[in-house]
Amino acid sequence: EVISLPQVNHDSYDWLTYLSLWLKINRRQVTKIVAAIVGGLLAYFLFGYLKLEKKLPISKPIAKVGVAIIVFVVILILL
Repeated sequence: EVISLPQVNHDSYDWLTYLSLWLKINRRQVTKIVAAIVGGLLAYFLFGYLKLEKKLPISKPIAKVGVAIIVFVVILILL
């Protein structure tokens, strides 16, 4: 009895292979964005934890988001 193997199309990739290749090609940009997101999130929670918004004349949520955005942008610019 002969067992035949399915035909494989080498011109197409599955989504995991495509994603892996895309990440390898864009490694620097992805690392930069991930670092900025992590920095922004840390700034958001640290600012709330230290209760620094009490010294500002704006509301707590706006102050926390503002600081997070500023840190995000600064990290993007520096990297």
